[in-house]
Amino acid sequence: MNVLNIEPKEVFKYFAQISNIPRGSNHEKEISDYLVKFAKDRELYVIQDKYLNVIIEKKSSEGYEDSDTVILQSHMDMVNEKNADYNHNFLKDPLKLYVDGDFLSAEGTTLGADNGIAVAMTLAILDGNYEHPKIQALFTTNEETGMSGAENVDINLFKDSKYLINLDSDREGEFTVSCAGGIRHSVQVELEYLNEKEIAMLNFSTFKITVNGLVGGHSGIDIDKGFGNAIQLLTRILHNIMSKDLVYLSNISGGLKVNAIPREATAIVSVEPNFEKYFLQLVKEMTNNLKKEYRETEENLNIEIEKIDTPVQVFSFHSTMYVIHTLFMMPNGLYKKNKNGDIITSTNIGVVFNNQRDGLKDVIDIESLTRSSIKSEQDFLVEQIKCIADMYSIDYINHGENPVWEYNENSKLREICVDVYKKVYGTEPKISATHGGLECGIFSKKMPHLDIISFGPNNYYLHTPDEKLSISSTERVYKYLLEVLKNLK
Repeated sequence: MNVLNIEPKEVFKYFAQISNIPRGSNHEKEISDYLVKFAKDRELYVIQDKYLNVIIEKKSSEGYEDSDTVILQSHMDMVNEKNADYNHNFLKDPLKLYVDGDFLSAEGTTLGADNGIAVAMTLAILDGNYEHPKIQALFTTNEETGMSGAENVDINLFKDSKYLINLDSDREGEFTVSCAGGIRHSVQVELEYLNEKEIAMLNFSTFKITVNGLVGGHSGIDIDKGFGNAIQLLTRILHNIMSKDLVYLSNISGGLKVNAIPREATAIVSVEPNFEKYFLQLVKEMTNNLKKEYRETEENLNIEIEKIDTPVQVFSFHSTMYVIHTLFMMPNGLYKKNKNGDIITSTNIGVVFNNQRDGLKDVIDIESLTRSSIKSEQDFLVEQIKCIADMYSIDYINHGENPVWEYNENSKLREICVDVYKKVYGTEPKISATHGGLECGIFSKKMPHLDIISFGPNNYYLHTPDEKLSISSTERVYKYLLEVLKNLK
C-alpha cells in the first residue's frame, strides 16, 4: 500500500514529505527551512530562531476568539539508527517507507515517527479547517541529543499561552503527566601506545570480537525489559579474558546514540601466541554463558571472533586495563522501580569510541545517560561515576542536564483530556509518568504558568531499525486531538 493512501491522508501526506528530508539530531537545517516555507506558503506567522526552532501561529477559529492559546509541541529531529548491513546515508538519503498490515516502518533504518508523526499531525491541523483556539505550533531541534532546542526557546513568545500539548508519547490511551530528569555525561581514558619494538617483540595474535544481533531500544522506556547492552556484554568478555592473562586492546567501539541501548560493539584484542588457544576457549565459554543468560530476551545474540592483522597502534597494558576496568565498573541498566512498577532511576552506557581530546591526546570516550525522577538518586549515580574516574585519574565531563517534570495536581488540561477521552473511547485513560526524557521538563521549569500534558499514538521499538508505527492508532489519536482542541473553549 502506498503511504499516501493511508488514513488520515492529511497526516500521512506530511509524514511522507518529511521522511524525504534528512533530519537527524544536529542536522535539522533542511527540515527547519521546510517548516518555514510551509508557513509562508499559507501566510501563517512564523519565527525561525538561531537554534532552528520553528514557531508557527494560527489564529483561532470562529467562536474561539476568547479561548486560551494552546501550544502544540513536537521535535523535528530523529534518532539515526540502521542495521549494520544496510546501505543508507542519513545525511542525504530519504527514508524508504513501507506498510505491513497496520504498521508503517522504514527499510533498514529507524522510522522517525519519534517524533515525525507529531510534526505531521500538527502540520495537518495548521493546514486544515478545524475548530480550535489560537495555536502556537512549536517545533524544536536536537531533542534526541540534549534538548538544546527546547532549552533555548524564547519563552517570551509564549507568555500569553495557557496550555501545552506535547505529542511525543508513544502509547495510545496513556497521558504522560510527569517525566524523569536526565544527565548526559562521559569519562575519557587517555591512551598510551606500545612502540614498534614492543609490538614486534610480543609477536601478537590479534582478533576482532563483535557483539551484535541485540534488540536495542530506548534507554528510558526499555531499560527495564532485560535487553542486553552490547558494550556491557563485550566488556564482560574482555574483563574475563584480562583476569586470566595479559591482553592488549587496539580499539573498542559501540553504540551510536547515548539515549539508545547499544545493539552492537566491537573490540580489537591482541594476545601473545602461547595464549591464543586459551583465549579462544575463554571467548567460547563467555559466549555460551551470555547466550544462556539472555535466552529469554536476546534470542539473536551473536558473538563473532575473527583473526586479523595486528594494527600499527596497540594500547599499552595500563591503558588497556584502565579502559576495561572503567567500563566494567560503570553502572548500567535499571537501578530502581517504585511499588507500582514505574521506573524511577536508571543509567545507560550508550556510546564508546576512540576520540581526540583537544586535538592532542587520544582517548576512549565512554558516554552515559543517567535518568531519575528523584534528584538525589541521580546525583548518587553521578558521584559513583565520578569516583570511578578519580580512581584512574581520568576525566569526567558533564554534557548537560534536563530537569524533572513534576506532576501538577490541579491541571485543568488533564481534566479536559480525560473527559474527552471517556466520550471518544468510552473508557478511562491511564495517567502515567515516563522514564523517557521529555521537553516538558524544560518547559515546566522555564514557563511554570503552562498547563502541560503529553500523549501520542502507538509506536514501538523506538530508536531501533525495528521501529513501527500503528496506522489505526495514529488515526484515532489524530481524531482525538482534534476533539480536544474543539473542547478548549
